[in-house]
Amino acid sequence: MSKFRNYLLFVGALAVVAAIIGSQARAWSTPEHEDLPVSIELTQISKNPLDLLNQKVTFKCRFASQGNIFRKKDDVFSPENFENFSVWTSEIQFWSKQDLKNAYPTLYILKDNKELINRLRVLERFNKIEIVGVVESVYANMPWIKVESIRVINDDELDQSMASQVTRAVEFVNSGEFQKASICFEIAQERKVPKYVEELITSKRREIENIKSQKIIAHKKHEAEQVLEQARNYAKSGVFEKAATTYGKALKASNEYNTSASIHKEIAGFFIDFYMSKKEISLLDYSINEFKIAQKIIGHPDDDILYALAYIETLKAKLSNDYTKAERLARKCLELNTHHYGGRKLLADIMSYQITNQKQKSEAIILPVAPKKRIKLPKIQSKQEDLVVEIDDLISEQELLTMESEIAEIENSLVEDIRKVSDSKEAESTINKEIEEKIPGLSSDDFKGMLSETDEGLNETDITDEEVSSLLNTELPDFPVSENNSTLPEFAL
Repeated sequence: MSKFRNYLLFVGALAVVAAIIGSQARAWSTPEHEDLPVSIELTQISKNPLDLLNQKVTFKCRFASQGNIFRKKDDVFSPENFENFSVWTSEIQFWSKQDLKNAYPTLYILKDNKELINRLRVLERFNKIEIVGVVESVYANMPWIKVESIRVINDDELDQSMASQVTRAVEFVNSGEFQKASICFEIAQERKVPKYVEELITSKRREIENIKSQKIIAHKKHEAEQVLEQARNYAKSGVFEKAATTYGKALKASNEYNTSASIHKEIAGFFIDFYMSKKEISLLDYSINEFKIAQKIIGHPDDDILYALAYIETLKAKLSNDYTKAERLARKCLELNTHHYGGRKLLADIMSYQITNQKQKSEAIILPVAPKKRIKLPKIQSKQEDLVVEIDDLISEQELLTMESEIAEIENSLVEDIRKVSDSKEAESTINKEIEEKIPGLSSDDFKGMLSETDEGLNETDITDEEVSSLLNTELPDFPVSENNSTLPEFAL
């Protein structure tokens, strides 16, 4: 008997253990709603509703409004048994109309749960709440949630009046009414503002300042462009003094112009035009300074700038006839760009100027004082002292001392001849011939030799009068005409 009892006890114990194990297995496979809920974001629930089907979840959100969304012949939610309402995410961007439309409208409370229904009735728009509920079904890819509890979170209040001011401020920012936007932001901040809204206000204020700065910069740029255009018009009209002053104002009006190599080239070219009009050498120094500024901005040797400097130095050299610096710059230009047509032509002209100068200096030594025609003896006057003086020009003093008697005879003979053929060109020629024959030590062959030597001296130079005149009148190279009709190099405009 005792053995039978023990057997029954053993079998009963096994049944109890099996029952316990079976209940545990059922609990793991199909968890009851009373289990701890899964804490999750509302956006995650809406993205993956099927993964959370029949699971209890908890999430934070903001109350939107009560609703009336039900399905026909719904076995779970019906208007007779449930109250419907909608919510937003906890950080709803209420200032955006599009975000306000993105509410989650499928939350339901049993009407039998009077306490929960009463709590729903007193909720205000934008109240932050924490909801615990079960995803009972999924329809139209939306989670249909049965709400089991609602807790109001008072430490993150979003006041409707504050929200209204922030919304208006954002609208004012978008319409460019920054003063009104700033006032609305200040009114909103007098109330309690959630952290994410405070971050919005800070970013919008920064945006306002950036837009203001950009507008100021754009306005200043527009003004600078107008001043620059005015300077160009003055230069085009030949009002150079006003153009120079206005160019200076343009540089002050825009820092962008100060750091622009092209603008400094343009101003440098303008000063060359100014010099062409006024011929004041100091204007070329202004031009050189502007080209050097442009060169510094570029940061590397520029063949066009070197060409321009060589051109300016050529203009200056025309006053001093020293083309050394101009030639050096022109050669540097061609070292950078051997195909620079302007540089090649300018260097050729510089060399022509230098050759012309050398010719002119050598002519002062090579060319005789006598003119390029047969020497005519001076007219002899009737007075003896005049005759002696004129003959002294041809005969040395020593020779005259040794020929006093001969000269006296020649004088008497000349006076007689003059009386016979006075005021006659033929008489003058005859007298000259006789003088050549009668002066001791000088014969006709001697005079021919003197004339021959003179002609040879004149022919020692390879350049003619016409060539000299042509070189002296040579102009600097012509440059392409720019939009403002300047005769400057096109790179300087």
